Parts: sequence; structure tokens; C-alpha cells
Amino acid sequence: MVDVIKKDYVAVITGAGAGIGATAAKHFSDAGMRLVLVDTNLKYLKQVAHTLSTEYRLIEGSVADAITIQKMYDVAFEAFGQVNLLFNNAGISIPTSPWDQLDNWSDMMEVNFFLY
Repeated sequence: MVDVIKKDYVAVITGAGAGIGATAAKHFSDAGMRLVLVDTNLKYLKQVAHTLSTEYRLIEGSVADAITIQKMYDVAFEAFGQVNLLFNNAGISIPTSPWDQLDNWSDMMEVNFFLY
């Protein structure tokens, strides 16, 4: 197995504002990785950023939006020149069934399965 958690490697983490994404960001930073953190909530991203010891970039946006996906790529390569790890952690849960509210179901599928 290839070791992808290495000093100076670059990780892009979606859903990085809380929970597993925030914990992964701290772990990767402690290992010396540089980070691109993505979440829909910039306030939460900034709170996570205060716990990091390595260089990072923050992106506020939804992975269901093509503009955010392009920005993730642009920021990672402009700032760091590479991406070694993509940690797709973003996800949403909307209490609905597909036959009740199709728009909610579609939004949930876009984020959780398709990443646009």
C-alpha cells in the first residue's frame, strides 16, 4: 500500500469544517501535509484552520457546484503545485424520500455520490 500521508504532500479535504473532515485536517497537518480545506461554512473552516500547524488554503463552497470543484483544482495547483490525496468527506442528509421531494433527493445525490 502506498503511504499518502507524508510531510510536504498536499491533501484536499471536502467537508473539512467539522467532524471527520476537521479531524483528518488536524491529523494530516500534524504529519506535515499542506492542505486545501473545503466546506460550505467558512466560519467552521476558520475554526479548524486555527488548529493547524502547516500551510493551508480555505474554500467556501459546495462540492455539488462545478465552480467549487474547479476552484479546488485551481487553488491546490496554484498554491502547492500538486495534489497527493483527495479526501472526499462532504456529505449531506435530508430527511426525505425520493417520491416526496425530488429536489431534496437530487441535492443529496449530487453531494453524496456525484460531486458534481
